[in-house]
Amino acid sequence: MTTASFTRTAWQETLNTTREMYAKQVTELIMRKRILLAWIRKYGNIKKAAGDHLAWVYEYKQSTPVQYADGNPIAFAPIERHGQAAIDWRSYIAPDAISNQQVLMNQGDAALVKLGANRLEKLMNDMKTFFNQEMYNDGYASGNENALHGFETLFGTGTTVAADIVAQPSDTYATVSTALGNAALWSATLTTKPNANAATDWPYGGLTTAPEYDYWSPVVANISSTSWGTGSTTWESNCLAVLRFLAEVQPARCADAKSRPDLFLTNSKMNIELKNRLEQRFRSLTPHKEATDLGFPGTVEYEGLAVSTDWACPQGTAYMINASELQLHSFYDGLFKSEGPEWYMDRQAYLMLVHFFGNLRFTSPKYQACAKSVA
Repeated sequence: MTTASFTRTAWQETLNTTREMYAKQVTELIMRKRILLAWIRKYGNIKKAAGDHLAWVYEYKQSTPVQYADGNPIAFAPIERHGQAAIDWRSYIAPDAISNQQVLMNQGDAALVKLGANRLEKLMNDMKTFFNQEMYNDGYASGNENALHGFETLFGTGTTVAADIVAQPSDTYATVSTALGNAALWSATLTTKPNANAATDWPYGGLTTAPEYDYWSPVVANISSTSWGTGSTTWESNCLAVLRFLAEVQPARCADAKSRPDLFLTNSKMNIELKNRLEQRFRSLTPHKEATDLGFPGTVEYEGLAVSTDWACPQGTAYMINASELQLHSFYDGLFKSEGPEWYMDRQAYLMLVHFFGNLRFTSPKYQACAKSVA
């Protein structure tokens, strides 16, 4: 039997005389949902900015009653209860342009996609996606002089060893140090201290727990600690112990119901490992109703927390967030401002821009926590 064969040359006439078929639409592959921004908006914590910088007053000290014997003289002294924090404003722009020649060429049947259609809307979406990533920034890091004061602005660490389950806070936020206060202000009865260098029972409570000791100090749990009781230093092994630890100490040290954390965010890999452990422990996962109603159905509940994935979370770090104790301040209504497209004769182009001017403000680093491998 004769077998027919076809060579590239045999197809060439077809290739030379046939036009490609294109679907006249764009498949959008870049947008991701952002639970952190949705949660901040849920609390109504997108605020209008004003002034040349943002300052706020905090109360960090209280009186210490003493025993009194009748008739003894009383020593009176003023109590310095208040301090002031301040941050500057930060700015981002997302510019775009489409030239007159591009517009002219992109017309009629030759235009597979209209380049000018929804261009400003797409630019706004670009800004939202980028902005969510920036919310995890260290706003004081080199090169970030105009970037948001994101979560990593709070979480600098000091002396920490492998056996420590928490790192020693060591950073500055809003001109105020995050370092712990005088050790005499906190109990030190535990045989093994959470952080050996801090030499107190912090962040656990005790008989002596003066607010001025940790009023500006966040908890940074050390994922790779050898003291989680699992015999391992990995997130996969220690994630449940770390989650339970933070879920217990954060509400306890932050006083009231308003100051309870409500979000626990990780990247996808860490969240998968955490969900696997939760499922092993509890047999089933309970959906978090509020998060589901906001459009995040993969979120599960753990002791009231919404445990979820944020694509922008840095690898190796989990965040326990109190969204009621942070605010996004913007000089524009609706967070961002869009301008254009406007025709510029000297450029022979339409120009457009999306702009943010403001900053992210944390009431105090105390209300936020994270987990990462520190030592």
